[in-house]
Amino acid sequence: MSNIKNPVITTLLLLSTTSPPPLHLSFFSSSLLLLSTTSSPPPPPLLVSSVVLEEVLAAQRDRDQALMSRLLLANEERDEALLRARRLQQTADLENVNLEDTDMDVDELLHRICDADSVQEVEQFGSTLVQRLQLSRQRRNDITAQEMKAVMEERDGSVAKCKRVEQDLIEEREQRATKEELLRLQRERDRALDDRRRLEAELQALRANHSSQDLLTSTPSLSGDSVSLVSSLEAPPLQAPPLQVQLQQLSKEKQSVEAELQRCQEAEREASERVRRLERLVEVLRKKVGTGSLRAVI
Repeated sequence: MSNIKNPVITTLLLLSTTSPPPLHLSFFSSSLLLLSTTSSPPPPPLLVSSVVLEEVLAAQRDRDQALMSRLLLANEERDEALLRARRLQQTADLENVNLEDTDMDVDELLHRICDADSVQEVEQFGSTLVQRLQLSRQRRNDITAQEMKAVMEERDGSVAKCKRVEQDLIEEREQRATKEELLRLQRERDRALDDRRRLEAELQALRANHSSQDLLTSTPSLSGDSVSLVSSLEAPPLQAPPLQVQLQQLSKEKQSVEAELQRCQEAEREASERVRRLERLVEVLRKKVGTGSLRAVI
């Protein structure tokens, strides 16, 4: 019995040191140890050896299956890792191609998509084509926006220039009207001054005539004797009535001259007033022309 127990224990110790025993093998080994330690009568040696051998073989098969399953799982993981690495390499190659071929046009990208051998290449070239189209659209929109901005700026400049030219035209018209009005007023003033000088000359002539008439009218103040004497000496008596008629005519002319003198004085006053008014108006117009705020003056 001791000879049987020692190989069993040795076998169990070897299994425990080489690899972790399965659950049922550990349970069986623990049961054998329990049997070996008990004082019950031992089973037959051949039965124990066959049972131990079967358990060992079953454990070996389980371990082999576990190893095979682990090897298969490792192989699958390796294949997946290799496939993933290959895909990453293809993606990197496609990215390098896109980075190098940045000058490809739409037709070339379409040919690349048609000649693609995998879905990844189609997706990659398709995304590149979409990006190229979006960039082209954005560039066209930017160019259109810049052209519209330039056109609007040119329009605003033209409108401002038109307004400035219109304002200059209005100012030019006002200045021209002002100059014409000033010339007209100057002509009127000159005419008024001419009228004044003419009236002054007429007034002086009337005053001279009036003084001469005063001298003539002072002769009837002589005494009757002297008049009769002078008349008897110088003229015949038939000339007396014509002298009286002449005196009457002179008196009438004196009255008419006085009326004309009064009328001329009134005309002179009116002309002087008109000249002063025109001079004030000319002065006001000159001030307005100097300040640049001239308007239509009535």
